[in-house]
Amino acid sequence: MGDLLPDEIVHRQKMGFTFPWEKWLRNDLKSFCETRIQSLAKRPFINEKVLLNRWQQFQDGNPAVRWPDIWIGVVLENWLIENKIEN
Repeated sequence: MGDLLPDEIVHRQKMGFTFPWEKWLRNDLKSFCETRIQSLAKRPFINEKVLLNRWQQFQDGNPAVRWPDIWIGVVLENWLIENKIEN
């Protein structure tokens, strides 16, 4: 490919790649996440008001609420649903 690409591309240092999770959770995955967050909020071991408030803060762009803080709840609820765990 060296003859098809410029030298600065072919010989540049290796670079990492960061997945745009924050963007995905606010856009492409928003419906999926919102459904799971609302479902998780109804569980007896979760403080519904706090969780829904955190979700709204994340949607509003509050930097204090990071995407992993939301994603862990989404994944937990999805696992509970997939494994048919009611409470």
